[in-house]
Amino acid sequence: MSTADSQHRPIFLHLPVDDELALTLIDPGHAEERFTLIDANRRHIAAWLPWPHDTHGPEQPRAHAERSLTAFADGKGIECAIRRCGRIVGAMGIHAIDRRDGAATVACGEIGYWRTREEVGRGTITRCAAAMLDYGFGSLGLKRIAIRAEPANEKSWGVAARLGMTREGTLRGIAEYDGRRIDHHVYAMLAEDWPAVRARLDARITNGLCPSPPGLVLTDRDGVMLVLGEPRHAQAAFEAIDANRVHLEARLPWPAKLKSVDDERKALEEHVRAFATGDMVPLTLWESGKVIGGVGGHLRPKWTNRWEIGWWLTESAQGRGLMTWAAGELMRYLFTVRQASSVFARALVDNPRSQAVAQRCGMSEFLRANVADHADGGESRAIHYGIERDDWSAGVVGASDVADGGTGVIQVRPPRAGRPT
Repeated sequence: MSTADSQHRPIFLHLPVDDELALTLIDPGHAEERFTLIDANRRHIAAWLPWPHDTHGPEQPRAHAERSLTAFADGKGIECAIRRCGRIVGAMGIHAIDRRDGAATVACGEIGYWRTREEVGRGTITRCAAAMLDYGFGSLGLKRIAIRAEPANEKSWGVAARLGMTREGTLRGIAEYDGRRIDHHVYAMLAEDWPAVRARLDARITNGLCPSPPGLVLTDRDGVMLVLGEPRHAQAAFEAIDANRVHLEARLPWPAKLKSVDDERKALEEHVRAFATGDMVPLTLWESGKVIGGVGGHLRPKWTNRWEIGWWLTESAQGRGLMTWAAGELMRYLFTVRQASSVFARALVDNPRSQAVAQRCGMSEFLRANVADHADGGESRAIHYGIERDDWSAGVVGASDVADGGTGVIQVRPPRAGRPT
């Protein structure tokens, strides 16, 4: 993944492909952009896919995004926009994920995609599909991934052939489109075959492809990735929490409630469902394949679009500016993607490290009050910090300055009256 100084670095949650391409998680807020692209490429897409005929405005892409996020939260699929240098040029996903238990079934899914006329012949779909296979087999743990295409759609099934997928046969009359029954060629790859097949692929496909991350990445810095927390991360997250239990429980109430990996998995299931409904953004910090912390945003209350953020870090990861960077990047996401009206945070009066994170992120103190959610169940004094959207937009230097060796402070102009309460 390109570093934070790249002007094309996505602020979106994404799977990195190469220096120009990224697969960004579908978002209802991008419905206008997606509809404009679909409308401009309607005939091109509709040559092989039926849904452009039923896409008459942004409301259809928005509804599709909402359904896709629900499926993502349920572990049944992932839908992404293909972005080249930040601009949407198509879409790709793994759909129909089936994880039913039983001797007769294995975890499997199907890759589907479309792209604009301008992307034809550029290898966009082939490279993105290779990255999606990496992600599907590596991060999602799937055992079989297929691609289906009409026999006449040579460019589509040609992608599968170039990726070394095995043609398993033809499904006769499997679908109906524009009044005609159509067949589908079926190509598939097995997880155990992919490493060897990938090593033999044309270098034009694999050169420059980014390593598959543990999940959807918001950004990265010096080997540390800020990743969307998902239930499949429960083991890694619990190990970090359990190893730092004394350190964390001194300041936070929630670690005491997590007694097992199953407890953490259930918590992450709730978090990702809240993410799908737009009420939460749960992120974890990963380094060298391990979780080293977390930062999250909670919509409170929903109708004001005000977000409270909180964070935690393992003891050994402290002192490197990681939480200032992570909290700053979460703020950037909340303000630019979720269109937050304000962001606020709380820090106990005896926790100078947390206070420093809020201050370095440009937040200003607006209240001191007792809080009842301290680790010991009693009340403690907390400082409330906040920043409004206008203040952030007018003066933010950006978390990239922290990442690139700047002052470690995200500068903003003096706050206005009327801080969030």
